[in-house]
Amino acid sequence: MSEHIATVPPECSVAAAAKTMWRNNISCLVVLDNETLSGIVTETDMLKRTFAKGDKFNKINVAQIMSSPVRSIQRDLSIMDISEIMKAEIIRRLVVQAEGSCLPRS
Repeated sequence: MSEHIATVPPECSVAAAAKTMWRNNISCLVVLDNETLSGIVTETDMLKRTFAKGDKFNKINVAQIMSSPVRSIQRDLSIMDISEIMKAEIIRRLVVQAEGSCLPRS
């Protein structure tokens, strides 16, 4: 689990988001809309959904391809509980939040 969270706004272009991911050597970004968690965008989202639309990376924004709603969990869950959630919901990434907090922008 990483404490550093890279975020982008929903209006960010896919090209700019990809550059942020490359710069930070990461495979996903949290999408924040006015400090509110609104989605997550992964390398898979970028490849599958952008090419499916037949457009260029700089013409599509993150809101058009992000996964939403995002499954988030509280920090105090055990690893066993987390793995059960991920298995049951068939997901590979969870956003972990402290109650009442918002994620930092990067």
